[in-house]
Amino acid sequence: MASSGRPWASLGTTGDLRDDVRATRAEIMRIAIGEMRHTRAVNDVIRGLSNPGTFEPALRVASQLPHQNPGPFRPVVARAATRQAIIDFIEIEAAQSPGGGVDSLYNNILATLQFPPADVAGFVTDEWKQAIRSVIAEGEDHFETFLNIQEWLRNHAETDYLRSLAPPKPPAGNAANSALQTAYAALLNNLFTGYKKGRFLGSNEINAARNAMVGAGGIVTKAEAVASQNFLVVFDTPADARFAPIDPPGLAVA
Repeated sequence: MASSGRPWASLGTTGDLRDDVRATRAEIMRIAIGEMRHTRAVNDVIRGLSNPGTFEPALRVASQLPHQNPGPFRPVVARAATRQAIIDFIEIEAAQSPGGGVDSLYNNILATLQFPPADVAGFVTDEWKQAIRSVIAEGEDHFETFLNIQEWLRNHAETDYLRSLAPPKPPAGNAANSALQTAYAALLNNLFTGYKKGRFLGSNEINAARNAMVGAGGIVTKAEAVASQNFLVVFDTPADARFAPIDPPGLAVA
């Protein structure tokens, strides 16, 4: 929605539509920033449970997402923020659904930290437990937020607030998209370097990645440059094994 929504000028200056779209965009950006905190928290926990000198940052994006709960996974497909896309996101985040939604995975991690096996018991701290609890709590908040977004947009036609229901991907060589992908790869590299150094020694790189996302001329601005050409904003996986998509183990794909 942050990139697939219509330009502000096309929404008028007053009325429910403009207010609902403004609130939706703001909440989606809040969630995106929250997910960066989750990534950092999870990497801090992995570092804390790793033997000295063995930690490698986890920045590989899932190749598949939960489709039903319980049920098969399905490949990740970038698309505009249609009603169906929002419904699918809600299903992924639905903590109270059978199986516990995506948060059930963090619940399993928390249970391991609360009752650790002997080989990791010496590494576990209250800090790591609290980090995972915060991820779970914010995940529940994201679920409720998308329910709110669904309600805000319910009374508006999708064509009133989306540029297109099915925008095409940018063609090869599109300058705006090339700039976006270059910035995205640089952001990932900064995160990897910062997490590898640790939360304090790597603070410069981590802050640079955060600023590259929301700062002037950053990822958000570059994504808008692509969307303004009526193309779908897609973040391509860099040709780098550190960021290669990762499959869920032993799960069927729909």
